[in-house]
Amino acid sequence: ASHLLLESDSKVVVQACTSEDGNYGNYTLTSRIKEILHMNWTAHVTHIYRESNTATHALVILARSQKQGL
Repeated sequence: ASHLLLESDSKVVVQACTSEDGNYGNYTLTSRIKEILHMNWTAHVTHIYRESNTATHALVILARSQKQGL
């Protein structure tokens, strides 16, 4: 079986991905994530604090500093 770990520093994103309620923004994205989570995978969606997510935060800063386009 495949494994998926989705960590987010946004509680809203975690709730949107794990809730059966469809009242969250970007329905297309959250419904696709839910489809993936219901596949024959071992999947975990968890909230982490931004301060604990320093590697990802550094990558976001790097990506934002890059020029757009190819």
